[in-house]
Amino acid sequence: MDVLTRRMPELGCTPTVASYNTLLKGFGNERRVEEALELLHMMADDGGTNCTPDLVLYNTVITGFIREGQVDKANNLFLEMLDRGIMPDVVTYNTIIDGLCKAQAVDRAKGTFQQMIQKRC
Repeated sequence: MDVLTRRMPELGCTPTVASYNTLLKGFGNERRVEEALELLHMMADDGGTNCTPDLVLYNTVITGFIREGQVDKANNLFLEMLDRGIMPDVVTYNTIIDGLCKAQAVDRAKGTFQQMIQKRC
């Protein structure tokens, strides 16, 4: 994270959304999803990053939480994404539905699927 927030600017490089997504994905792969969430929130709150989180960044962190079996945290992030006006895509819905099914929350998965259909996704 130091490379993005300190070293790149020192070298005259501006981190992009793609740079942040790479870091977030790495956090997820290393089972450091809480750190990914912290960085995502820092970006969303404009903590000096000059980058606004997009759908891909949210999907990356949601996927990390699902992989760790933290379905409620993934769902909360999904709701936060909606509150910020970022519309989910088929990847988002599929990830949430998959996580809910694995957590044996089939009724919630069905509800999410119905929402997906209503949103014409």
